[in-house]
Amino acid sequence: DPAALVADLYRFLEVDPAFGPDTAARHNASGGLIRNPFTRALWTRSALLRAALRPYLPEPLRHAAFRAVTTDLTAPALDPALRAELSELFRTDTERLQELIGRDLSHWLAGDR
Repeated sequence: DPAALVADLYRFLEVDPAFGPDTAARHNASGGLIRNPFTRALWTRSALLRAALRPYLPEPLRHAAFRAVTTDLTAPALDPALRAELSELFRTDTERLQELIGRDLSHWLAGDR
C-alpha cells in the first residue's frame, strides 16, 4: 500500500499531510525472472552487447525493449528450509527492528511463507 506507507513516512518526517506524490509509476521494480527460458538466456547473455549499443539507441527504444522482455515474469520460489534458516539467523535483528519502529514484524519470522 504505497499511499499508506508514504503517509506514515510523511507523519514521521512532519511533512504536510496534504502533499501527495504520484505513486502510480513503479521504478526499479523487480517482478522476478523472465518466464521464458530462451528469452531469459538471450536477455541475460546480451548484457555486454546491450551496454555497448546503449549510447546509440534512443531511450524510448531501449525502454520498449525492456518492457517487452519483462512483461511476463515469474517470482522465484525461496526454498522453505532456507527461509526458515534466514528467519532464525536474523531473528534478533528483526525483533530489535520491530521494537524500534513499533510495528509487528512477526510475519518476517515465520519460516513457512
